[in-house]
Amino acid sequence: MIDSSKCKELMAGLKLESIRKAVSSVYEKKIVELNPHLSLYVFQGEDEDYLMIPYIYCSCPDYRIRVLAKGEKSYCYHLLALCLAINNNMLIRFELDKDNVIYMILKEIITTGKSHTLRGLRR
Repeated sequence: MIDSSKCKELMAGLKLESIRKAVSSVYEKKIVELNPHLSLYVFQGEDEDYLMIPYIYCSCPDYRIRVLAKGEKSYCYHLLALCLAINNNMLIRFELDKDNVIYMILKEIITTGKSHTLRGLRR
């Protein structure tokens, strides 16, 4: 479990609309835990999926541009949603112990922006 003070830290740097989007995403069950041992998660959006590592990285354009490139903020709302989902035990969890399935999901997200394999598992 993640310390709730960390979630508050993430909230502090975001606008109210981003906080609302994060909370809504948690209730909509958009956060998927691929493998708890790898600390690897996916945010499933309507059009794209984003890879996330808690407090470290999100593959969304907002994180890459406004956080990494421009330094305008510290986090995106996807990472806040991840923190809240972990804290409130509201993750979608799959027992993906086969490396080839995880590899396929990662490859699809990196190359096409969306994992059809992961979406198939959620049906």
